[in-house]
Amino acid sequence: MIHRRRSFFHIGWPTWKWNTNRLDNFIVLLVTLSFLTETLTASPYLQYIQDPIIALEGRPILIMFFIQAAFLFITLLGVHPIATMGIFGGISGLLLGAFPPVTLVILLSSCAIATVPSAPYGLIVTITSVALKRNPYQIVLRNLPYTIGLGFVGIGVSLLSMLFY
Repeated sequence: MIHRRRSFFHIGWPTWKWNTNRLDNFIVLLVTLSFLTETLTASPYLQYIQDPIIALEGRPILIMFFIQAAFLFITLLGVHPIATMGIFGGISGLLLGAFPPVTLVILLSSCAIATVPSAPYGLIVTITSVALKRNPYQIVLRNLPYTIGLGFVGIGVSLLSMLFY
């Protein structure tokens, strides 16, 4: 449209093919995440997550704190927040009974984002540990107050969304 077809086919097309053909590892990641979610849904281990939520029924703020704590604990074990979202996706019917959909999206997203600075095997902590020549767990301990504070902010926004929904 801007009369740059020749440069697009000379530079853009090979670059697009090169970068697109290197996305196969993401397919493997998403297939294994789907497998994990489906397997967890069929296993008895899902009860470990369902039981506290059922016990806290009628107290949404405590359920929010439980979800935030679960995200943080599972992240500290080395599980990616997207996989943790998949785990909570297995009990989405139960969570939708406790929260409106908008609140649930805000809660799960903020919980996942809050754990990024404290993921010991995450990219941010790894790059920081290499640059500072420090143990990644020292960086995680230093970032933990920020992670918890950001989780509280996410819970606060989630509570506000409950009021207006």
